[in-house]
Amino acid sequence: MTLLKVHRWVSIVAVLFTLYLSVTGSLIQLIDLRGLLLHSSPYDPNLQAMRGDVNGPGDYAVIGPAYYLARPMPADTDYPALFARTLAAARRAAGGTPIRYLELLEAGGRIEGIAQLEDHPTSPAAAQAGPHQPPHTIFVFDAATGVPLPGVRIPLHNVESQQAPRIVIKSLHRMTTFGNWALWINIFVAAGLLTLIVTGVWVYVRQYRARARMGRRAAFWKAQDWWRTLHRTFSVACALFLTILVASGLWLAVESLVFGYRMADQFAEAKATGRPPSMPGDAFTPLPDAEVPQWARATIGSYAENHPGLPPRAVRLRVYAGYAQGVVISGESEARQLVYNVRSGAPMGETEPGYPAVGFPFGWQAHQWAKQVHNGSMIGLTGRGISLLSGLALLYLSISGIVMYLKLYRRRARNGRRALFW
Repeated sequence: MTLLKVHRWVSIVAVLFTLYLSVTGSLIQLIDLRGLLLHSSPYDPNLQAMRGDVNGPGDYAVIGPAYYLARPMPADTDYPALFARTLAAARRAAGGTPIRYLELLEAGGRIEGIAQLEDHPTSPAAAQAGPHQPPHTIFVFDAATGVPLPGVRIPLHNVESQQAPRIVIKSLHRMTTFGNWALWINIFVAAGLLTLIVTGVWVYVRQYRARARMGRRAAFWKAQDWWRTLHRTFSVACALFLTILVASGLWLAVESLVFGYRMADQFAEAKATGRPPSMPGDAFTPLPDAEVPQWARATIGSYAENHPGLPPRAVRLRVYAGYAQGVVISGESEARQLVYNVRSGAPMGETEPGYPAVGFPFGWQAHQWAKQVHNGSMIGLTGRGISLLSGLALLYLSISGIVMYLKLYRRRARNGRRALFW
C-alpha cells in the first residue's frame, strides 16, 4: 500500500471530524482574540471562561475580575504594617476563629485588608453565601486604619458560566457535550491527523525530489488546479504548526479522558457515601498570626527580586497543602498570579509535592502548559494568531481534500469504478 493511499484513506474517514474540530477550535480562538484585542471587561463571561482554570483549581486560584482592574499599590507601601493592622482588625471582629488567609488589594485608590475565616461549611455565614461565594466569612477593612468596610463586594474568582458562548463551543470542541466517552473520538482523530501530516509531507518530499532531478527546485509549484495547488502549499507551509497543534490536542484529549473518568468515579463515590465530592483546591490550614509580618516581608522580597519596579496589585498570605505561601497579583499590564514559598523565597507552581490530587495524570500545571501550547498563548498574541491560522489552514485542507476526492471519484465513476476507497 502506498503512502498516497494511506493518506487518502485516512482523510476519507477523518475529514468530517477535522472540519468539525477546525471550525469549533477557530471559533474559540476568535472569541479569545476578540476579548483580548478589544480589552473587554474582566467581568465579560467569555473572558472569565478563558481565564477560569489557568491559575489553579478551586480555591487555589486567587485572581479574579477585580484584580485585573486594580492598580499597582504605591511603591512606598508598608506591607508588613498593613497586614498587621488587618490581622488586628480581624481578631477584634472574629476573636480566635482560625484565619484561612489575609490579603491586601488595591481598590479604587484605597488598599483593602481582607481576612477569610475558617468557618464550618454549615455555619450561618456559609448558608447566606451566594452560589459563587466561598462558604466562609470574609471581613474587609480599610488596611490603613483597620476600620471595617461594610457592604464591600468581594472580588470573585473567574466564573465559568455554562451559558457563555466560549464554554458552549469549548464543550463541543472537546466533545464532552456528548459525554466523556466522546473524548475517545478526539484521540483517534488526532492520531489520524498525525498520520495525514506524516504521509502528506513524505508524498511532498518524494514529488520534490523527482522534480529536483529534472532541475525544477521551486518549493511550491502549480498542479492540475488551484485546489490541489493550494492544498499542497498550505499543508507544507503549516506542517510544523499543525503538528504542534495536533500533538498538543492529543495530549489534552488523553489527559481530559483520564480526568473525566476519575471525576466520574469521585462523584459515584460521593453519591454512594452521601458526602459531597471534595474540591481539590481547598487544602488550607490556619494562618499563624505571629508569622504574618515576616511572611509579608518574604513575599514582597521575592516578588521585587523577580519583578523590580512593578508594585503588586494584591498580596495574599496563606498556608496551602502545608506550604507557607505568598500569592502576588503582579503589577504588569496584564496581571498574573505568582506564588512564592515564603520560607525559601522560591517560586511555586500549580503542581507541587503534597498538593491534593486534581484528576489530571501529570498534574494541573502540565495540563495548563499543554493548553497554552495548543492555543498559542504561551508566546502571547503572536502564538494565538499562529494557532488561529493553523486552524483555518486545517479547515481549508479539509474542504480542499473533499473537493479533490470528489473530482477523482467522479472521474473514476465515469469509467465504471465506483469504489469509495482505491
